[in-house]
Amino acid sequence: MRQRIFDLRITSIPPGTRTRCANHGIERRATLINDANAIVRDLHYAGIEFRPGEISSIALEQVDFLVALHACDTATDEAIFRGIQAGCDWIVVSPCCQHELRPQLRSPSGIEPLFRYGIQLDRMTEAVTDALRCLYLEAYGYTTRLQQFVDPEHTARNLLMIATRSAKIRIDRSFCSAQKRFQEQFGIKTQRLAELLALRE
Repeated sequence: MRQRIFDLRITSIPPGTRTRCANHGIERRATLINDANAIVRDLHYAGIEFRPGEISSIALEQVDFLVALHACDTATDEAIFRGIQAGCDWIVVSPCCQHELRPQLRSPSGIEPLFRYGIQLDRMTEAVTDALRCLYLEAYGYTTRLQQFVDPEHTARNLLMIATRSAKIRIDRSFCSAQKRFQEQFGIKTQRLAELLALRE
């Protein structure tokens, strides 16, 4: 069966790409779209196309595999939400620039030294943001894992979040409760993925 893959943040086309899948790349920047489509034509790739669009509004139907690499800040939350909404079997994202929670983040009692300096706060923000995303994905029937996917010498943004649908999309209230307790520990009032999922309900 032919599978459909959506890439919601164009980065590049790997050399030697061959596929029996239908691959659709979505990007807002016209220059990047034109360059990517030119490469597809020059290399005679079949089943790959790039077109303009926004993560929040692109039509997603019968999508098996959703990818978003280095979607900035809450764009990663938009991509995860669209993957859940479309019932994707796999959602793979590389988070980038997790700024949303930084102004809200507060240290739980007893670990204040971990929040003392700006660079520590930046790293804690990244860790807390991605932990919350995993909890939300698990609440909606996905198993998750986090791993490094490129050597740090190439980019510091080398975290890959992989979510595999393990059950029919449903809300697991125990995970929702765990997420809420976790969020409250760090003084977080709002988070984009939580807002989008609340609207879905």
